[in-house]
Amino acid sequence: MRLASVYFSATGNTAQIAKILKEEFQKNKIEVVEYDITSYSDRKFISFEQFDIVIFGFPVYGSFVPIIIQEWLKNIKEEGKNCIQYFTYGGRSVGVAHFTTKELLNQQGFRVLASGEFLGKHTYNVGQGFNLMKGRPNNADFHIAQEFVEEILKKLLLGKIEEVNIEKPEDLDVLLERRSEASKQPKKPSMISHPSRGGKTCSMCFDCEQLCPVQAFNAETGEANESLCIKCMRCLTTCQDQVITINDLTEFFKYFKERKNLSNDVLDSKKSKYFI
Repeated sequence: MRLASVYFSATGNTAQIAKILKEEFQKNKIEVVEYDITSYSDRKFISFEQFDIVIFGFPVYGSFVPIIIQEWLKNIKEEGKNCIQYFTYGGRSVGVAHFTTKELLNQQGFRVLASGEFLGKHTYNVGQGFNLMKGRPNNADFHIAQEFVEEILKKLLLGKIEEVNIEKPEDLDVLLERRSEASKQPKKPSMISHPSRGGKTCSMCFDCEQLCPVQAFNAETGEANESLCIKCMRCLTTCQDQVITINDLTEFFKYFKERKNLSNDVLDSKKSKYFI
């Protein structure tokens, strides 16, 4: 059996889960070919004709997978191909990603056999004063990922190729309407600044520019194009000189936790899980 592992991982969470899944499949003598589609230059058309199953792993940004990933998936057509989907999120919520991504994959001809969600450090943890799900994914999350593979293999061994059942979220229509309305309105000032080198010098390795998922960062100026930047924080994560920064998020973190009802008890109760 040959598997294609496709993932987008700006700050490394999804890549860590992809690594665990790959190792677990390989233990079972299954060939796994990886496609890291995080960088703009690597997000090309992929034909999955040579694979028996495809595994898609994406982060959740505001209840959905990134729009750039949604658009990329619309270019793939694989009638009747079996696939698995999983998501990483920073503690707030996986939102409606299970349902909407499965729906999109179905439209492209895929049959979704299983779906998983794994906790990871929040994207904004790169900013000073923001600290949500620090240290995740951890061994507990990795163990759930290993179990996920075991259950997938059991399903395949038994010849059960029916789709996983993901019920439509009650708030889906509201979220879709809210997102549609927001796209029509001028952007409001954000409490989170766009990444910037702030005039600091660096070794000019150009990783910030070359690895940017949306071609938003300019290494020469040290600034992100605000109209393109999706604040995935990959430039901060990959900066060898650690000179790219955003603003202090201490006050925003307090506001964020209160508004989303993310008390320590709520956060401690969250666990990675999957649906088969």
